[in-house]
Amino acid sequence: MAPLPNILTLLRLHRSTNGLTDEELDLIASRASVITFEADTPLHSQENPFMDLLLIISGAARLWIPGVDDVPHIVQIIGRSHQFGLLGLFHEDQSPINVDTTQNLTGLAIKRQDAIELLNQIPRWHRNLLGALGMRLHQAFTPKRIGHRPHLVAILHASEEYRHLSTTLIRRLQSLGEDVAVISDREDTLVTAKRSISLLDQHGNLRNPNEVRSEASSWATIERCILDIRLDKNIEYLNEVLQDSDTILCCFDSNTSRETESLLSELSKCHPAARKKISLVRILRGTQQVADPLKNMHSICRGDFKIHWDGFGQSCHTTRKSGIERIIRNLRGSSIGFALGGGAARGMAHLGVLSVLDEEGIPIDFLSGTSAGALTGIPYAAGYDSTWLIETFSQDLKPNKRYKFLPYGDTWYMIGKFRGGGWGEMLRTHLFDWTLEQLSIPFTSVTADLVAAEQVHRASGDAANAILESINLPGVSPPICQNGRVLVDGGILNNVPADVLVNQGATFIVAVDVAAKIGHMFAGNDPTTPTDQMNTPNMFQTLGRVRAAQDRNIRKMGTQDTDFTIEPDVSAFQLTDFQNASAIAQQGVIATREALPQLRRLLKQLDPELFPYA
Repeated sequence: MAPLPNILTLLRLHRSTNGLTDEELDLIASRASVITFEADTPLHSQENPFMDLLLIISGAARLWIPGVDDVPHIVQIIGRSHQFGLLGLFHEDQSPINVDTTQNLTGLAIKRQDAIELLNQIPRWHRNLLGALGMRLHQAFTPKRIGHRPHLVAILHASEEYRHLSTTLIRRLQSLGEDVAVISDREDTLVTAKRSISLLDQHGNLRNPNEVRSEASSWATIERCILDIRLDKNIEYLNEVLQDSDTILCCFDSNTSRETESLLSELSKCHPAARKKISLVRILRGTQQVADPLKNMHSICRGDFKIHWDGFGQSCHTTRKSGIERIIRNLRGSSIGFALGGGAARGMAHLGVLSVLDEEGIPIDFLSGTSAGALTGIPYAAGYDSTWLIETFSQDLKPNKRYKFLPYGDTWYMIGKFRGGGWGEMLRTHLFDWTLEQLSIPFTSVTADLVAAEQVHRASGDAANAILESINLPGVSPPICQNGRVLVDGGILNNVPADVLVNQGATFIVAVDVAAKIGHMFAGNDPTTPTDQMNTPNMFQTLGRVRAAQDRNIRKMGTQDTDFTIEPDVSAFQLTDFQNASAIAQQGVIATREALPQLRRLLKQLDPELFPYA
């Protein structure tokens, strides 16, 4: 492990010390001590309170309270240049908040009584701390969810070919008004910033990491620092220079994936905390629609971005720009997630929603889906254009001619498709043996396990199977039995899985609910139909209506974390109307066009620089 810098050097890195004199800094440093916590360590609780003042120098922690069924409800993420314990200095009662570290955390601890005395002696420091606390409280109690913005972002490159990706990211952050400093071993990257430090000395040799760290300590006012370096450096050296990184982006393509996996595996052994910081940036070239499958690399990283370097197809999500912007939104703490709800054929409205988002440039960073949401969302996340998908679903799900002469022929067609394996055959035509990890947009599907009576969230594994599990209608198709689970349609437990997106990392969540509006007409009956004139629905009609009513009411369970909802009116369509996919999708278009002005206003509130909508 690299030796810790001295206390004064660490103190200068904390923004609360901006504007303090050397004498004031020396006074605070004399009362402070370095404290470290490993990731996933409890820092504060009512049973074991942290009574002192903690100045966070690097790393991150989450503030949470117990939610429903004791599931943690995250109030806020705190990190570099934040503090914890300031309010507790002035009253004895401990708040019910819990604090756990999410990354290895280094901080300066100041004993309670010492901190009180110092705050009285150094008014400017007191004002700085209170000002930062006020901003945090504003963020915590306003409707918009603020994601963590990493201060020190390390970008590791497996080859020189894509080194200019760093300069592109730096210039994009600068265009958003950020003051970015750079540390790099490459001259072309260093010249992009007003403040920069070379990792190389005048002879081209690597400098001592502590020298670099000490020189960078004067950058306390810098909100972002980019550390840009080749991955093939000495692993021990990388381990030292990455110690203070908040997030690590590792850039490589299919030609360097095996070498990259080996180096990252070795790095994670030397620096275990890196596992929670590393995100892959995979470069896709030429006709690559999805990324190559990886063996073990996802076990040593937390995120995965794809950049279609040369562009692919008609989808707006398979361009170089869209891949780079997804990284920028992540670094800005402004990632957007869309939850696509279940609703059988009515779920074709999702494709209309997605087509408008594409046309209007509304970004999508994460997707989740249940049943029809998985059916439409996973092919979209794989890079298929929404317009093409509407046409394809209309053709692929059109009943054969012989079903036209049968009563309820479209229903019998759907039952045959479930029981005859037709869904799997259709999906494989377009999704082949791709996995969810290979898709351009991270996707989590929801299915239900009848053994444990709980939801199962799929963010990895075979993409077609994820759909088959999520659309597997109870009573129509036999459950899928595998690995001790009995899997059926996820809509029986979570029909609009917005809550799933919080764990994925989305900071703004939009739910698309196709079950919200249900017509008051069933089997020819409405609320005014006299008893002697009512029609008795058949079994298929009854099952469909039960499912529609269930979807409408159970949707509330997964949408508590939703920031905005789009509700296409598809009540005029039956659950088996897949042959009318185009007309159903048009209802999604109409609903999204109506919702667009409000959605834009909310995104502008989230990040005015990133979403400068009028």
